[in-house]
Amino acid sequence: MSTAKTAPVAKNLSPIGVARSEWLKMRSLRSQQILFVVTIVVLLGLTMLLAPMLNLQLADYEEHAGRQIVNGEVVSGSEVVNQIKESSYSIGVVGASLAGIILSSMATVFIATEYATGSIQITQLTVPRRSLLYFTKALVASVVAFLVGTLGGIVAFFLGQMMLTEKLRVSMDTGVLRISLMLGFYLVVLAWMGFGFGALLRNSAGAIVLVAAILFVASIVLGIFKVTGQDWVDDAMKYLPSSLSNDVMIYHKDKIKGDPSYEVRCLILSLWGIVPLLAGWIRFKLSDG
Repeated sequence: MSTAKTAPVAKNLSPIGVARSEWLKMRSLRSQQILFVVTIVVLLGLTMLLAPMLNLQLADYEEHAGRQIVNGEVVSGSEVVNQIKESSYSIGVVGASLAGIILSSMATVFIATEYATGSIQITQLTVPRRSLLYFTKALVASVVAFLVGTLGGIVAFFLGQMMLTEKLRVSMDTGVLRISLMLGFYLVVLAWMGFGFGALLRNSAGAIVLVAAILFVASIVLGIFKVTGQDWVDDAMKYLPSSLSNDVMIYHKDKIKGDPSYEVRCLILSLWGIVPLLAGWIRFKLSDG
């Protein structure tokens, strides 16, 4: 007669209980703690690097009276100051791209590590409702990504204003708040992407490389085709996550020209995360760890 013990099956475990368990699991991973700290350092550090550069750029233009050449166009000195000042509004989100790949990696490690160690089997026995388990894990990663992005963007904004010269400083308003919220949204989308690919591939390295290819390599490849004069390249590039993130975190929405609209761009950006998330859920639900 066997006396082997099996993992407890919590058939009536509530979503809150599962979320609490997954949150404790995320906090206990040393890799998650390191990636969390690195994300904050990136958001604040790049802001601290950009502020002095804007100050130097303004000082350089002020030394030359009259009209200036910016992007091949002749503009007046006041226009130059206004163009530089535009960057002051979005100074808190200058680290969005790097923070995004880090948060995506954080979400990937959160799910893929359990497959690497084999602990996913115990987790699935403890919480047999796989959809509940999967989406609760994704929710925990999403909340962390949103809070890091939004709060990090706001703190970085105020830090940047402290370092900017008086002529470049701007006040916190609804536009700046929207930019910070969209940074949180962007990091959530990339967390979904990393989490979904992690569940789909069940390999941290493969999922991280795939996300990096979508975020960076795709734009480089299309840029090469653009040199050849292909007409379709410009249309394709504006639907990449890297381009969409710049659009949704712009201060003046009316500066977005052509189709699609600002709201549609937000929707398309969200699909870049939703599709991998659902693909990962299908494999998580239908196949064993």
